[in-house]
Amino acid sequence: MENSVKVSIIIPVYNTEKYLKQSLDSVINQSLKDIEIICINDGSTDNSLQILEEYSRKDERIKIITQPNQGQASARNLGMSFATGEYIGFLDSDDWVENTAFEQLYYKSNNNDIIMAPAIVYNQTQNSYDYKDSYFGLDIIPEELFNREFSYNDCSDFIFRICVAPWNKLYKRQFLTDNNILFPQNLIFEDNLFTIKALLKSKSIKAIKTPLFYYRIDTENSTTHSSGKKDYKKLDIFKIMKLEEDFLKEVNEYKNLETYFKFHRKSTLFYWQNKIKHPLVKLIYKILLWLNYPNFPLISKLIKLEKFKKELNTKLKTQNTYIWIEENQAEYFRKIIKTAKLYNLRFITDNENFKTFENYAVENINNTNAKVIIGITSNYYKYSEYLKSRLKAARYNINVEEIIFPLI
Repeated sequence: MENSVKVSIIIPVYNTEKYLKQSLDSVINQSLKDIEIICINDGSTDNSLQILEEYSRKDERIKIITQPNQGQASARNLGMSFATGEYIGFLDSDDWVENTAFEQLYYKSNNNDIIMAPAIVYNQTQNSYDYKDSYFGLDIIPEELFNREFSYNDCSDFIFRICVAPWNKLYKRQFLTDNNILFPQNLIFEDNLFTIKALLKSKSIKAIKTPLFYYRIDTENSTTHSSGKKDYKKLDIFKIMKLEEDFLKEVNEYKNLETYFKFHRKSTLFYWQNKIKHPLVKLIYKILLWLNYPNFPLISKLIKLEKFKKELNTKLKTQNTYIWIEENQAEYFRKIIKTAKLYNLRFITDNENFKTFENYAVENINNTNAKVIIGITSNYYKYSEYLKSRLKAARYNINVEEIIFPLI
């Protein structure tokens, strides 16, 4: 007998009364009606549970499960244990989705283990939408891989750069069950490990180009929100990196992915170091970085930085030369240029903070007189090759050079 529930949508809920109704409205009004909505009340102390109960009286597809506060990973795992759908989807209780999202993903999945779609970023503080965020827009996936089945072997060189959010994807439930893919409990950054496991275990992945999800940022419950307690939890990233490495070794893929993993680990650790505001936590973080990875020597780093600055200045002397730098290196780069004399700095980017560039930059090259673009890259990931392919696809014939950037 065919399963009548096509998609189980799992929503962890913790103190999101401000946004919960918008999230639930977007789900109960889905064009795909054969869904179940599993809401895990994770010990909320505001009116979230009352809102859930109000909605469950309107829609019998809503199931409420309450547990003491144990975190998002525990809530999602609990929801998965109750799911009966052919596919499983996730939604955070402060986000929302297009009303055709789950119908599009389900019918385009073609029995794939995983199918994903881009997301639009909504900034809560600024009340603004970012339609061109490269990370949530899945820009790292090459054009030729969209709307067709692919596997880990097709994306091994950028597997650690695919958006780790579980809520912009559908997962075949049997696939998750057969491979025992769960979120690591009692840790934040749980998405990282879950997604890496899923991508490596999957035999069939699909990505579509239509943005279907809305990701709300800069809320008080977000991981990036900085406070004493929140900053302490950011130390979990060291445990997550270790769990990722252990998993790669367990499935005999560490050797194949070692260079990409090392770049991923370094850039991730440095990214979160910059997000920490609490002075004591920042000190602990730096000590942990040194204890866990003593091969980040200071003297060697300084020598490499001096070499990098000299080479960059030499190239910048050429007329009509622009810099294209990757987002996860931008904060570190910004610190360097504050203390160094770099001449003729011209960035192809959307703002002075060197934020995300991707589509914006490609579309706005016409506003420059660029003849040469310097791709700031690393030993672990030859970003200039990706840059060349993006420019070629956009029909720009511009010379691309690269400089190795000592990330950490």
